[in-house]
Amino acid sequence: ELYISSSAITQHYILKVGVDGMLAVFAGAGPEGASGDGGPAPDALLDDPSHLAVDKDGTVCATMWVGNPPRSIVRCVAPDGTIDTALGTRTATCPAPIFCGEGWPAQMMHLWQGIPDIAFAPDGDLVFTYPYDGDRIMRAAPARPEPGGGDIVIPSSDGRLVYTFD
Repeated sequence: ELYISSSAITQHYILKVGVDGMLAVFAGAGPEGASGDGGPAPDALLDDPSHLAVDKDGTVCATMWVGNPPRSIVRCVAPDGTIDTALGTRTATCPAPIFCGEGWPAQMMHLWQGIPDIAFAPDGDLVFTYPYDGDRIMRAAPARPEPGGGDIVIPSSDGRLVYTFD
């Protein structure tokens, strides 16, 4: 299967070419927007979908610009066909162009610059590059327990595990 991001003045879609060679709308109702989280992906409004990543479980994610001033978000379509915002927020509570959100839940991050690349790590975490303040490579991972005030936290060499000692 092949996924294609398509954005024109009035058409904002993610298209899918199936194994049978047929082209179909995978996500997006056409007009520009950023609504529809929790619902069917073909009914959602997308805003300039661009860079795509596909996980081994079939989840498809795309970077988008939303709002005024524009911010980056990543919206993902789960294998069951529902769409949700996985990374970034549409609200402006952090002064541009400052990066806000490192260590925050992924959906609360304020990403003022475009996200040039996204991919899935082998464990399913979303990895992305962010050009603010020296081209960071960041990982959006599920919430993990917070260490206590006296705990020593040491990441594994590959960054996949965190060891906590008290």
